[in-house]
Amino acid sequence: MADEDGSGIRKLGDCGSYYYKRLSFDCTYPMGTDPIWGIATNRLTYVNGIKMKLSVIFGVLHMTMGILHKGTNTIYFRDWPSFITEVVVGLIILLGLFGWMDLLVIGKWLTPLDIDDDSDNKDPRCGTTPAPGLDTNDLSEGAQGPTAGECLNQQTPSVINLMIDTVFNFGTSKNPKMNSFIGKDLESQMTIGLVLLIIVVILIPVMLFVKPCCFRGDAGHDDEEHNQIEFANIQNADNQNQAINPSVAEGDTENQINKRQDEMKQLEQQIQAMSEKTHGHSFSEAFIH
Repeated sequence: MADEDGSGIRKLGDCGSYYYKRLSFDCTYPMGTDPIWGIATNRLTYVNGIKMKLSVIFGVLHMTMGILHKGTNTIYFRDWPSFITEVVVGLIILLGLFGWMDLLVIGKWLTPLDIDDDSDNKDPRCGTTPAPGLDTNDLSEGAQGPTAGECLNQQTPSVINLMIDTVFNFGTSKNPKMNSFIGKDLESQMTIGLVLLIIVVILIPVMLFVKPCCFRGDAGHDDEEHNQIEFANIQNADNQNQAINPSVAEGDTENQINKRQDEMKQLEQQIQAMSEKTHGHSFSEAFIH
């Protein structure tokens, strides 16, 4: 940018504010950001916004890959309860809430917004009062309010505000006349978000309680069958030992039988205690995981 004398060189120590305007609305970088942001006064706010959105997108992508990987394991081991309650329901919850937010972010990025348009504003939503902080000298001749580009910028909602309105205002936007990124208008976009939120709220108890409750109902029956098998094997082994040693005296045999019965009772109590402990531990693990 040239000096007042036209030399094109600014003297050291000169200071001032400059406005760099794009030559064309199509002047957009296909990859990365415009280097001019490196000297902008709101550079930190702009860069932090990009990093936050990219972090959410990559985080949801990473969690989706993890759930899909778990799904392949459940299919391989034929663990269908885990596949339904954890994989399928987990994917719906993840993508229905955070995936929808990522879709809004990407939709906003892909929506063309010519905020540099300094033509007369014809949108009645912006009124005739210039926007706060807008220099009236920058308005085109005959304009009675903010320019068309400034009005478009005002009518572009924030993704965070959209998510807040979906959760706390039950899909009702505070500014229903704003532009939308997905769907024909903002009302239809908020309706999609509200439907997804209702599905997520319904499926959260399914993911948390269905599998542990089913496991608790089946675990007691399985433990009883396991104990019966263990006791039967022990008794069979005792009979085999008596058949192998026929030369033992009858008195000694009776004493051994009594001793063996006492050992069996103690062993039965230990196995029952172990089974109850294992059963409680397994239920807690199923409830947590």
